[in-house]
Parts: sequence; C-alpha cells; structure tokens
Amino acid sequence: MRVVISFIVSLVVAIFTKDFFSTWLMEKYPQFYNDGPFFLIPSDSPNIDGYLFSYIFFSTLIVSIVSNDYKKALYFALPIVVLMGASKSPDPHLWLSLLLLALGLGLAWLILKLKAYFFPKATPPGNLE
Repeated sequence: MRVVISFIVSLVVAIFTKDFFSTWLMEKYPQFYNDGPFFLIPSDSPNIDGYLFSYIFFSTLIVSIVSNDYKKALYFALPIVVLMGASKSPDPHLWLSLLLLALGLGLAWLILKLKAYFFPKATPPGNLE
C-alpha cells in the first residue's frame, strides 16, 4: 500500500515540477522544439517531455525511499526509459532520462544510508547493501 501511495505522490509531484524540466529543456535544446513534434504530440511536446523527465526522477527517488528497495523504484521508472529508447527519441533525451534515473537512485541511496545511520531501528537491516 505504501508503494502505491508513493507512486501516486510521485505522479503528483511530477505534474507540479514538469514546468521546471520543460523550461530547462527548451532553453538547453531549442533545436528539438523549433521544428515541430518531438516525442508524442506536436503541440505540447516540451510539457510532455518535462513531465516524463520529472516522473523518472521523482518516481525513483520517492518510491525507493518509501519502500527501502531500489528494484521497486526501477519497476516504476524503467517503462518510460524503455519507451523513450524504443521510440528512437533524439540523442539528449535518452541519455538525460538515464542520467535522471541514476541521479534519483543515487539520491535515494544517500538518503537511505543517512536514515540508517541516524535512525538504525527505523530501517530493516540488510536492505541497503
């Protein structure tokens, strides 16, 4: 139940932070958004890409922190990364999604290690190795 709630929370957080990611994408890579469609829909592709990137980052971060398991977080984020790879998305978007996936997992690993160090009874032993 906690994993489902954390998945829903990551969806909501991704909705609220998609503007940050889409603005950054349009500033950093304007050549992909001036010519028309990018990933799915021609009219709103920066917002969709921003949502996908924020979902990848926050789903790995939130789900792995709540569940104390990195595999569950990968199960939620990996379909989007595979979809981006299968749709032959342009060069920076595939490596950016992998980078955000690694960044979210790395941050979750750091937070879980700190949680295990400061609150040893709150974290079950053996889940962080």
